[in-house]
Amino acid sequence: MEHIEQILKQVKDFPITKLANGFKLERKRKNLSYLSFKTKLVKLVLPLREGEFIKHINNLPLDKEYSISYPGTASMKSIILFTSDKDGIFIGGTPTYEWAKIKIKRTEKNYILITYNSNEHSLYFIRFKDNWRQAADKFKKLINQSRINRIKQKPKYLLQIGVKDSFGNSFIKNFNDLRPVIDYFKSELGADHIVHFFGTNKDGFDRMAPDYTIAPEFGGEASLKNLISYIKQKGLRSSHHYNPRIADANWIKSHPGYKKAAVTKKDKSLVIEPYKDRDHYFMNPNNNKWFRRCLKTIKYLKNIGFDYIQLDQFTYQRNFYNPRKPLHLGYKKMMEKMEKMGINYWLEGVSDVHRIKEGNFYQILTRDRPQVWEDNENRRGYPYGVSYPSFFMYLYPDSQVSYQLVTEKNHLSSFHKRLHTAKKINASIYDLQMTFYDKNYLKLLQKIIEKIKKYDL
Repeated sequence: MEHIEQILKQVKDFPITKLANGFKLERKRKNLSYLSFKTKLVKLVLPLREGEFIKHINNLPLDKEYSISYPGTASMKSIILFTSDKDGIFIGGTPTYEWAKIKIKRTEKNYILITYNSNEHSLYFIRFKDNWRQAADKFKKLINQSRINRIKQKPKYLLQIGVKDSFGNSFIKNFNDLRPVIDYFKSELGADHIVHFFGTNKDGFDRMAPDYTIAPEFGGEASLKNLISYIKQKGLRSSHHYNPRIADANWIKSHPGYKKAAVTKKDKSLVIEPYKDRDHYFMNPNNNKWFRRCLKTIKYLKNIGFDYIQLDQFTYQRNFYNPRKPLHLGYKKMMEKMEKMGINYWLEGVSDVHRIKEGNFYQILTRDRPQVWEDNENRRGYPYGVSYPSFFMYLYPDSQVSYQLVTEKNHLSSFHKRLHTAKKINASIYDLQMTFYDKNYLKLLQKIIEKIKKYDL
C-alpha cells in the first residue's frame, strides 16, 4: 500500500477533502485534538525555525519523542517526508496564529510516528516525485503565497557588540571606547551597515529584564547617545537588543503587579524558564499591563537614537497553548504598533505568520550546540539534523533575512561555507554575531573581514 493511502487510513476520523495528487485535512475544535499517523521514511525535514534536515531516519533515537511548537520553535507547520531518496509527501500547513505542537518518534527501524497536537488542523498532503519543490509549488498556490523572488541586492553587514555580560563582566570604561571598532568596521566595509548592541543595561545582558536602564558606569544615556550619533556620522546604522518575552524573577519581586501577566500552565502554575543561573517568567503579550511596559521600553530605546530594535525570542523559543487568545496575537499587535511609530525591527528566528514589512528582517540563527527543554521540545540547535534554510526560503522567498556567519562560539572554520549559504538564499543581512567585547574582539573582527575580502561576493 502506498504511503499516502496508509496515512488516509490512519487519519480516517478527520474530514478529508480530495485534491489533485493529495488531500486536505481540516478540523477546528475548541479543545485540543490530536492528528497522529505512522509511516515508513528514509529522511525528513522538520520546520524547526528555518528547517532541520534529518538526513537519515536512524539519526533519531528509538522510542524517544522530539517536538517543536508553533508559532515558536516551528516557523511553519509544513514537513517534508521522504519515502525514498527523492520521492515522498509534502505536508503543507496553512499559516495561523493558533498554537500547535508537532511531535515525532521513531517507533521501529524506519517507522516514524508523527503527531500534530492542536485545536486547528488545516493541512495539505501532496505527493511528489524526484523533487519536493514541486509539491511546495502546489501548496504555495493553494495559500496564495507569491512565488516572486526578491531582486538580489548587495547585502548589509550586521556587527554585534556585547558590552556587559550576564554576570556583570565588561571590558570598557565608557561607551565611546568602542569607537575604534566602529572606525575599522566602516573603513573596511563601507557605509550603510548596522552596528548592533546588547548588554548595555546596568545589570548586564538579560539581567533584571525588562529593565534596560543604560549602565551609568559607562557614561549612561548621554555617553551611549553620543556613540550612536557618532555611528550615524559614519554613515552606519545602529540597533539594540530587546526581549519582550521574559521578565527576570527578581524584577517581578520588585514589581509584583506584573506577576499576573506571566503565562500559566494547565495546573495554574506559572511558566518559569532558567537562563544564565537565574529564573525568568514567560510573559503574556496579550496582558495590557505587560504590553504597555513593552512599548515603554521600545520607546525608550528609540529615543536614545537606535535605528533598529531586535525583538528577541518570540519567533524562536517555545510557545504555550492559551485557551483564551493565542500569544502571538499580542506579538503581532506589538509589531504593528512599532510600524505605526516608524520603528524598524528585526526578529530572532523566521515566521510564516509574522510577515514583516520592507525595511525589517528576520534572523536565521544557526546555533552551534543543540539543547532541548525538559519535555523534549527543541530549545536551540539541531540535535538530529542540520540547518536547512532553503526550506523556509523556498516557501517564503520574499522574506528579508539575516544569516549568521559567525556563531556564538566565534568559530570561523565554516565561514566560507556560511558565506556561500547566505548568498544562495539571498540573505539581506550578513550577521557577524560576535560575543562580548574584550581585548581580542578587534583582532577577531580583522580575521573575519580578511575572510570576507577573500570570498568573491
